[in-house]
Amino acid sequence: MKKRKPWRSFFIFLMLGTIGCLSLYPVTLTLIEQQLQGLGIDLGGIPIEVVAFLSLINPWILTLIAICIGHFLAERSGLTSFIYNRDVYSIPFWHSFKPTLTIGISSGAAVGGILMLGDLLFKPWLPQSLQPTFEFPGLLHTLSGILYGGIVEEIMMRWGLMTLLVFLLWKIAARKKEGPPTVIYWSAIIISSFVFAIGHYGATLAVAQEMTAVVFLRMMLLNGAGGLVFGWLFWKKGLETAITAHMMTHVTIGVVSFIAAMFIR
Repeated sequence: MKKRKPWRSFFIFLMLGTIGCLSLYPVTLTLIEQQLQGLGIDLGGIPIEVVAFLSLINPWILTLIAICIGHFLAERSGLTSFIYNRDVYSIPFWHSFKPTLTIGISSGAAVGGILMLGDLLFKPWLPQSLQPTFEFPGLLHTLSGILYGGIVEEIMMRWGLMTLLVFLLWKIAARKKEGPPTVIYWSAIIISSFVFAIGHYGATLAVAQEMTAVVFLRMMLLNGAGGLVFGWLFWKKGLETAITAHMMTHVTIGVVSFIAAMFIR
């Protein structure tokens, strides 16, 4: 089968990643406003909108790096993307992606349910700011979770980091094997899930104000559980399936919260 250079898929990934990063802008703007007011900081005439926009540069650069890593190493590491395969091998996207939709959607809904249940289990030991109220977070917040969480975080953590880990662990610990053994994939899934969970440290601390042992444990367990599911889906079903599941997690939390808020009122 003739192989083409994956330039189109690269720019599709970059476009999707950029949209995901920009979706974070309204949430970032609100968060920065609250933090500045709470700390009594004056920006000295710098528009807060500029600060919020500039704060999106870092995740965009990390997304770009992850796209480069995935396009260079994913296929070599036995990992796949349907967009990539459509570009490189002309394999129809929908024909490949459609059979994975059911497991992607159901897995994402299950993760959303687990996260909400986990919050209830941790409730007696959480500070007031982290108490689960299941109030609807708002359309913009939910949309940013779907686009940034579903697209950007999956490109970073799975297409970029997990792919890199699989390749490096394979070459270091099992270089005599023709391909990465199962233990390498699971090691990469666990490590990338740990990094994914610890990556929520700043956001969790900003809400909790104090990182207690219980708050840290909740952060690691709940976010890590999602990372394990998304990592397995990437390995077995393709990147877009993991993206679908991650998106569905935020959809589930948003829908359940919206319905719960209606009944509470």
